[in-house]
Amino acid sequence: MQPEYYYVTQQTDKTNNYLLHRAGCVTLPGKETLTFIGSLYNAVQALTVAQMRVGKNVKACYHCCSPHNDARQQPKKMQYRHHSDN
Repeated sequence: MQPEYYYVTQQTDKTNNYLLHRAGCVTLPGKETLTFIGSLYNAVQALTVAQMRVGKNVKACYHCCSPHNDARQQPKKMQYRHHSDN
């Protein structure tokens, strides 16, 4: 298993949440609007690191960090945001 790059948005959406993205996400904003979280092995690990850095109001991107996009299967307790909710 290879680590992947994860990023969190620098600004919150209209529900006051930051969004966690994996490198290569089809909805990844410009790099100037992102904070690099680290090279991590799955979205659960990345979400934990992101929440430690920016606070508990971080949600995983539905497009790149949800269980159907990760063969390693994340726990069902993760909360996801669709970008249409921004």
